[in-house]
Amino acid sequence: MKIISIIFFALLTQSIASQEYNFEDSGFYGFVGIDLGYATASEDTIDTRSGLHAGVKGLFSYYRPTHIFDLGLGWFYNEIDNSDVTTRTRSLFVEASTRYRLNKKWSIGPIATAALANDNSFAVETRKDSSEFFIGARVDYEPQVFRRNKVRLNTAIQRDLTVSDRSVTLFTVGLQFGFPFKDKNIREEVKVKVIEKIKYVKRDLPTIKKISNTELQATFGSGTGLNFNTNSDKANRKMLNYLQRLSYFLKKYNREWKTIVIAGHTDDVGALKHNVDLSKRRANRVRSIFLKNGIKANRIKAYGYGPKRPLVKKKTKLARARNRRVEIYFKGVKNVDSFQKGLKFVE
Repeated sequence: MKIISIIFFALLTQSIASQEYNFEDSGFYGFVGIDLGYATASEDTIDTRSGLHAGVKGLFSYYRPTHIFDLGLGWFYNEIDNSDVTTRTRSLFVEASTRYRLNKKWSIGPIATAALANDNSFAVETRKDSSEFFIGARVDYEPQVFRRNKVRLNTAIQRDLTVSDRSVTLFTVGLQFGFPFKDKNIREEVKVKVIEKIKYVKRDLPTIKKISNTELQATFGSGTGLNFNTNSDKANRKMLNYLQRLSYFLKKYNREWKTIVIAGHTDDVGALKHNVDLSKRRANRVRSIFLKNGIKANRIKAYGYGPKRPLVKKKTKLARARNRRVEIYFKGVKNVDSFQKGLKFVE
């Protein structure tokens, strides 16, 4: 366990300076894999025994930009012995783990395994059906081999919690192959085709437009939460999540831009004075979220334009929903082309 602790803190320290969240692979994945390693068992009356440990499993994984969650089912076999005795154990097991993503390739976190039914007692003489529980740590490395599918290399060490009269340790290295349950690119194409059937709406994601050689304009769709409800300036969960990701991007590349201008807008329902005030509150709401996420105040400006600059010049419900928005202008951008690509990555 001491070795695992050293590895954990070494990887964590290294990742602080070069942390890169992966926003593109968020979603559900299925994995199949194999584990190879060794198991050790020690008792008061018998010397420590060790031997082969092997298993196969299937896993259901949920990827987030900062974390990975796994739940799976499998079967393992081990054969541990010394000069006098040999113990063979076969069992179904359930595995659960959650890992923090240090960067695009490395993740680390706790793992728990429940060995179910069969003989899990790891005993020399007494053979009995039992359920045993193990807990430990796991480190994963994901080389970027395929565009859609995933390959994971991992190592884990676990210690028993419930085995009677002995201490059992499992050390494994594993190889897993995974695939997304839904291809993100196909899903996005379907989304675009459906939305394009509605007039005035082409995408549900930000539209980023080049204004000049040093300025970009971002107009946001409902997928980011930066469209507001009628007569409201309240932030929703989508908005908070998107602005958190955008803030991380802006802080990481803070030398590539000078200032942000947030423009608040409303639909044409209601009095002009009220709408101008509402648009200012919407812009300031977004500004306050940026500030909480670490963007410096002297680099953010906020203005409200009420209904004076409609995105869609129609009186329909859909047009008015599109006009209840904020837009962000990125000024003093050193390289607008690469910065624009980076902003699309944040989507």
